[in-house]
Amino acid sequence: MSVAHSVRNILRKISTELINCGIEESRLESELILMECLEVSRSKLYTMQEYELSESHMSSANEYLHRRLHREPWPYISGHKEFYGLDIMVESGVFIPRPETELIVDTCLNIIKSMSPNHQIKIVDACTGSGAVAIAIGKQVSSAQIYATEISDSALKMAKRNLYSHGLEGRIEILKGSLLEPIESDIDILVSNPPYIPSQDIENLQPEVLHEPLAALDGGTDGLEIINELMVQASNKMSRPGTILIEFYPEQSTALKTLADQLLSPCESYIINDLYGDDRLLVLKLL
Repeated sequence: MSVAHSVRNILRKISTELINCGIEESRLESELILMECLEVSRSKLYTMQEYELSESHMSSANEYLHRRLHREPWPYISGHKEFYGLDIMVESGVFIPRPETELIVDTCLNIIKSMSPNHQIKIVDACTGSGAVAIAIGKQVSSAQIYATEISDSALKMAKRNLYSHGLEGRIEILKGSLLEPIESDIDILVSNPPYIPSQDIENLQPEVLHEPLAALDGGTDGLEIINELMVQASNKMSRPGTILIEFYPEQSTALKTLADQLLSPCESYIINDLYGDDRLLVLKLL
């Protein structure tokens, strides 16, 4: 960067380079880079337009910009991602929580409200990743038994860090294992954002997504390989009545309902759309 080192000029320079690299919302991302370098809020940054960045600040800004120009996701650079109003730590090797997954939390909380207050609810978050979903639910529900399962060592480590960061180490238990293998039985509510992208679609994803762990994305040939196994395991470990919430690829709606009828009958199912109007969340009511 050869321009004067004022916040105003550096914002303009970073934004231009991001645009030239094909990165959308370049102005927002340039602000994020300087907010991280200067450790200030956006509102504070707006008051610092003529502030001159130090050599240390410039070095950090250049490093962050270089990483973004190589399409590394911003949450990996900053080390955190907001989810359900919570600060969730992430790093390379751990799936980044998405805004659309907040639908799982909203739906789960609504279901809990409809249940008897005298019953201690057992909730399992399978494929917990960073622990975001389990933590968001745990922050809102104090009486439930919450378990989170994960097979990746990197994700397990991060989920535990997030658990302690939010003061929930005594309320949520994180277990290593595939899907429901570490869970015995009597699950009242099962939530999961499993790998569900068809293998052949992976290479067409945004460059940023390709930095994330393949195991957290790839759902096999039809995208249903992991979901199928989750339903098989759930058939033996869910309470009846019970509820299952699974995030999925919009094109999988019909196949998922058929799969549920085959593996979890008797059950009722319906689909909830995300904010973009796409089919996103399968709700299964086990009878």
